Amino acid sequence: MATPQMSDAMTEGVRVGASAFYLRDESTPADRDYLFGYNVVIANTGDQPVQLISRHWLIIDSAGRREEVRG
Repeated sequence: MATPQMSDAMTEGVRVGASAFYLRDESTPADRDYLFGYNVVIANTGDQPVQLISRHWLIIDSAGRREEVRG
């Protein structure tokens, strides 16, 4: 199995990392349907407290279809 890749970014002392993993039992390769889950880690490396007040995901599949998730 390939080594997982992680996306990592730091802004104003807050580090956000995300990695994907394949959901074999929920995927149907015969139908070209591949599902993935994601682990997201948020760490405050600064001196001041922080609060997560919203999220915004831009998801682009292999066919180029885009889906935005906000909350």
